[in-house]
Amino acid sequence: MEYIKERKPLLEVIALFLLIIGSLLAYSLWDKPLSLNVEIKQTRMKAFLNLEPQEDILWKPVTDKITAFIDKKLREDSLAKADSINQTANKGNKAKADATKVNNVPAGSGNLETNLKIAKKRGIPLNVVMPAGVNTKTQHILLAGDSMAGAAGLEYGFRKYAMYNGHRLTVISQPSSTTALWSQQKKLKAAIATYKPTFIIIGLGANELFVRDIPQRKKYIRDILKQAGNIPVIWVGPPNWRKDTGINAAIRSIVGKDRFFLSEHIKMSRQYDGIHPDIKGSVTWTDTLTTWIMYASKHKIRLINPIAARIKLPKKDKAKTSKDSTNRKTDTTSQK
Repeated sequence: MEYIKERKPLLEVIALFLLIIGSLLAYSLWDKPLSLNVEIKQTRMKAFLNLEPQEDILWKPVTDKITAFIDKKLREDSLAKADSINQTANKGNKAKADATKVNNVPAGSGNLETNLKIAKKRGIPLNVVMPAGVNTKTQHILLAGDSMAGAAGLEYGFRKYAMYNGHRLTVISQPSSTTALWSQQKKLKAAIATYKPTFIIIGLGANELFVRDIPQRKKYIRDILKQAGNIPVIWVGPPNWRKDTGINAAIRSIVGKDRFFLSEHIKMSRQYDGIHPDIKGSVTWTDTLTTWIMYASKHKIRLINPIAARIKLPKKDKAKTSKDSTNRKTDTTSQK
């Protein structure tokens, strides 16, 4: 008994330590931890304990490095292609500053219904058919916002679109950031001064799904738009994983429905945290966004689906066409 009394402080410390470890372990195994108005990534304890076999913790560091290398190459290729296009345009050549060879893309009309018929008939995505009235000039796009704008969100899918369409893409992503931070620190204004973009896509709101001070958030949103000045802006709403308390409605009321893309109802595959899209989800999100920008937004720029490069358009047979026209003339003459 005396032995236990003498070592009671040590035993209490050990018991407290075990209690803390047990609490952390229980929390790490919880599928949906409390968000507390910030982004929370679930720990990898579940994967380590082999409770998530789909999470490859052994090879993930290697695949991450490979993905980073590929993204870097895509970024470099995008910049090189955009610079090449600008040089061609500045030389005064007759060639259009157009990386996608728009003439080889199915030409659509301004009518969405007509273009849908074209896409359905040829079995291609709608955003392969470029509608009338789209700005085909090469842009320097600034994709700015929280983690949803970066590699854990839109960047992966959007970079392919930028490269294929000859646009230059700059990504400024600060995880866990909010409209309050971007407003108070004038982050967008600083990015514009540094990179001189011609088109801005903002991805903010994911860390404010459960805030209550919506009127204050509206002030921040107005200030961010003011920082953009006269540069065309598209605001991409967060891909909700739970119902928000009004941030989407707040952004839309300030930005306007023709400049705000609602991502709430898009079905996309997500990472193990259940919040951020995975690579496939990023592509799904980007495909939907780019179609909306080209067809329904206030600032329509060329964002043709890169799959267009693999689509072989049917060539018109000139001989057959002339023969058909001759037959029509003959029929008309005989009727007379």
